Amino acid sequence: MLTMAYILTEKLAEPSSKNIMITTWSFSALALLGGTLIVLLTSLSENNWLRIIFRNRILAFFGKYSYAMYLIHAPIIFFFNRQFLNANLKGAVASLTLIATSILGIILVSLISWNLLEKRVLSLKTHFE
Repeated sequence: MLTMAYILTEKLAEPSSKNIMITTWSFSALALLGGTLIVLLTSLSENNWLRIIFRNRILAFFGKYSYAMYLIHAPIIFFFNRQFLNANLKGAVASLTLIATSILGIILVSLISWNLLEKRVLSLKTHFE
């Protein structure tokens, strides 16, 4: 099982396979699946179960703060990874704790960043066409 500590300290795996057919068809299938989902979500009735699932508060929360999470996730994970490595914490419990603290740190810093910076920048949109 790959842990965040391993991923951050070792060479990252490339997102492609050596088999060009597997790579081509898997990425194509993923793109078609994503496109189909977008078409369905924009064309189905409001009461459809799929649209209800995608209007979930948790998904809306992560959608609102996802850009800030994207920007700051690597430094946060790196910081917590260094703390765990310096404390010489190892094993499954340490890995799960690292993942949990990283996720909580990412969410917390994203909330702060969004409220102190991004929200203010977005409010400037009214001054531009």
